[in-house]
Amino acid sequence: MSSSCVHMPSAPAEKKRLRSWYAVIADKCAFPRTDSYAVTAVTMGATRCSECPLEKRMSRLPLQMCCSRCSSFLCLMHMKKHLRENRHEFAMSIETGFVYCAWCSDFVYNRVLEVMRLGAMNKYR
Repeated sequence: MSSSCVHMPSAPAEKKRLRSWYAVIADKCAFPRTDSYAVTAVTMGATRCSECPLEKRMSRLPLQMCCSRCSSFLCLMHMKKHLRENRHEFAMSIETGFVYCAWCSDFVYNRVLEVMRLGAMNKYR
């Protein structure tokens, strides 16, 4: 994991959008606080890669990601391609809450998002 990422938004509106996206995905998919969120995430198939062959989609695969721009749910391999082709910047692992930067090609650290991740994870326990 890289230390800090120079690609994190600096404009207040973009910072707010990224934080809002992160909060929703963290609370409803990565660390669901209620049984209804957990059931919704599983029954919607949101935790499965839509690009993987059907036989792989039958079980939950590791490193499922959610795009920060369009909320596509894909495995890390397909998310990298999605981010590159659509020029989207970030995706979040719905298993760990870590953020992946397309431009850095790595999971990156952001102090504010890390505080949000730890808070969501603690509520989940």
